[in-house]
Amino acid sequence: MTGILILLKGCFCVERENDKLELVHEVLNLDELKQNTAKKKIRATELTESLWLSKETDAEFNKIFADEVFCVDLRVDIVDSIILFKYLSENTKHRIAQNLIYQKLSKDQVIFEEGTVTNSLYIIMNGIVELRKNESVIRTLTNYAYFGEKAMLLNQSHSLTAVCRSENVQLWKLEKELCFSVLSSTVLNYLVDVLEAQNEDDNLDHFEYIDELGKGSLGIVRKVRHRRTKKEYALKCVSKMLIKQKKHEQLLDREKKMIKSNKHPFIVYLANSFLDDRYYYFLLEYCKLGDLFGVLQHLQILDKEKAKFYFANILLALEYLHDKKMLFRDLKPENILVSINGYLKLSDFGCAKEVDFRTNSIVGTPNYMAPEVLLARSYSGSCDIWSLGVMLYEFLFGPLPFGNDSINPLEICRSILMNNLTFPENYTDKETKNFIDKLLQKNPINRLGCGIAGFTEIKNHAFFTDFNWEALINQESTAPYTANSLLTNLQNERVKFNEETIKISTNATRWVENF
Repeated sequence: MTGILILLKGCFCVERENDKLELVHEVLNLDELKQNTAKKKIRATELTESLWLSKETDAEFNKIFADEVFCVDLRVDIVDSIILFKYLSENTKHRIAQNLIYQKLSKDQVIFEEGTVTNSLYIIMNGIVELRKNESVIRTLTNYAYFGEKAMLLNQSHSLTAVCRSENVQLWKLEKELCFSVLSSTVLNYLVDVLEAQNEDDNLDHFEYIDELGKGSLGIVRKVRHRRTKKEYALKCVSKMLIKQKKHEQLLDREKKMIKSNKHPFIVYLANSFLDDRYYYFLLEYCKLGDLFGVLQHLQILDKEKAKFYFANILLALEYLHDKKMLFRDLKPENILVSINGYLKLSDFGCAKEVDFRTNSIVGTPNYMAPEVLLARSYSGSCDIWSLGVMLYEFLFGPLPFGNDSINPLEICRSILMNNLTFPENYTDKETKNFIDKLLQKNPINRLGCGIAGFTEIKNHAFFTDFNWEALINQESTAPYTANSLLTNLQNERVKFNEETIKISTNATRWVENF
């Protein structure tokens, strides 16, 4: 944000890097402030009203209201918080920021009503917004969440009503034309695909069973196809009886909420959910190339560029989850699926958890568990970074770095806690060895990405020199394995379709409520 702020009412307090405070009552030159201070903020000491004179257009004024915090780079920060825009170039993000339209609304004020058309994307700067249908609350959104994209992208009227749930809701609004001009066709197609899949009018009998994809301790996963659109999905069928026996109702509900809230191209999306008298059903995105474990069996040892591609896919998904205060906690190749274009998608949120600060649960798969998890010490996102480091080692060398030759969980845990990290003698890439060594520091305080810089510290390591993050998120990079690759030996062993295992349900309803 550049230009000049002219205060009409109130007072701004400039907070400099050395904690020196300076009151500004009349005019604030944003360009001068940027040159003279490192990380600067402007706090409003009271309700303020100001005019922003943009440097780009001397005649254009934008009105700004603030009653809590107003940052010089706030608009860019808001844009950067939205996964759709996070990895765009800085110039593009500034272009978006300069075109955001500010709105301040009161409690119970309607943003848009069901059946109306607005053609805008709404971003919550501050406050709580409810999306309702027939007076029922479908979703509750808060800071930095966005909504309205379905009507905008599909050229439809809104299927829900958006209402302010708290006082002083502050929104940024972005018009459709700009969204379409800055997002790649791949990202737009992904968004449209997700939104079309999340059809509130669908019932389970709108789908036909095709094949069985796998079995778990609580149920089965089948490939199904929508009878009208012919689109394929993975249908996860979870036994109600087993859930009740194990008293896992709350865990399953938590898993559903987390999957439903995720909007990231590298995370499997939830299209719908149903239930009947026997099963809970998750209708999930279908990834044709199976899981990453199967792909690695086919590709064997990866070279540095291929390993970097897969690592970066997972890193961006984890960064998104951690920004939402979600820990995945069971990162391994079996829980990562490969889409038809070869990009990766996190799946299976059974061990995931939302945490405000830290947790100490012992959860995960032993070979990939961080030392602090095994010791039941307090931890946060450090657990996922360790697991990602283990996977990178596995990509490049084949064996796991700790406990590779053991199936005994206690021996695996002892190896993780006591053994030193070693590399094959003939591997000479010092840059990569340094990167893995920093990811697999046993003390999370010393682990790369676990400090105040977070994931930026990982992305700034020499391992990622000249890596194109924008091309990755736009899915313009070449994947190591795609649908055009040889499919021999790729798929996991499949169980023959059994008509009696799960029959098509004609009395299933949409599962929208909590347990």
